[in-house]
Amino acid sequence: MMRSLYSGVSGLRNHQTRMDVIGNNIANVNTTGFKASRTVFQDIFSQTARSGSEGSEFLGGTNPIQIGLGIKLSTIDTLFTPGAFQRTDNMTDLTISGDGFFTISVNGLDGMEAKVLYSRAGNFYIDNYGHFVTSDGSFVLGYLVDFTGYYDADGNKDPTWGEVNDNLTNLVGDKMNDPPVPPTDPAWISPSKADLAKIYLKYQWDDALGVPDFAGLISTGKDPVEDITFTDIRIDANGVVWGLAKDELLYPIAKIALTTFVNNNGLQKEGDSYYSWTPSCGGANYGYARMLGSSAGGIMPGGLEMSNVDLANEFVDMIVTQRGFQANSRTITVSDTMLEELINLKR
Repeated sequence: MMRSLYSGVSGLRNHQTRMDVIGNNIANVNTTGFKASRTVFQDIFSQTARSGSEGSEFLGGTNPIQIGLGIKLSTIDTLFTPGAFQRTDNMTDLTISGDGFFTISVNGLDGMEAKVLYSRAGNFYIDNYGHFVTSDGSFVLGYLVDFTGYYDADGNKDPTWGEVNDNLTNLVGDKMNDPPVPPTDPAWISPSKADLAKIYLKYQWDDALGVPDFAGLISTGKDPVEDITFTDIRIDANGVVWGLAKDELLYPIAKIALTTFVNNNGLQKEGDSYYSWTPSCGGANYGYARMLGSSAGGIMPGGLEMSNVDLANEFVDMIVTQRGFQANSRTITVSDTMLEELINLKR
């Protein structure tokens, strides 16, 4: 009877934990990019009253006799199933279609000096300096284009690119059309953690050559003193950020970084819709959307990924959890009644 008391207590504790997880899921039913969690139980060790024995010619075998001692929390998994797409028509709202996480630099620092965290929440903004940032001002990281491959040594535009876009209808008039893609891909900075950089949506114009000068920004990581703001931007399914410059051409600025992991469930929640890497994640693969050799998905601009919480499922789990808690409390009550009857034998 004492064993049943402690088994009932373990059941109460763990069902309360499960209820806490369900409550958190329901509370975040409308949180952008939120991933629901589930609770998994397992039994704890059992007291063995008799071990099993092997049968022989003269006596049959016997099975072990064991008395269970309750349950324990096995794990709380995060379910990384995709959430619904909510269209907003805001070009800086991004959704990852498939695997991968946005790569964010927090605390206002650059690249390797900052704490790099990961998020599925794509509600991004452009701050007063032209940086691509999250709602709390952290920097969205990406890979900058190597403009030495875009212009020749004399500062002339690579003829293979031609006029990137001489018709602005595709950019600002008809949102259903993707921006035109140049015939050749620009030379991107290599996709590794060491090459992550802030995405800066301004450039310095070199009047002597008549071309955009990105060299200072890439080499120093500092904002240009004399800069010109892009009048509009467009982000395509490959995560390329295009800027509309004063010469009315679209220029590729950066590719938004997406990071994938061997084991997504190894990520640790840090609050504010951020995750951090832990050793159980395995390797972290830094890259960008639809990168060859990577599991990273595409990017859907103009909308947000909503929470993947299934309210119907949560309410059913709540009922099951409530009944489990109630049954375990009844176990304690009945065990107490039996102990009371035992004590009353003396009377």
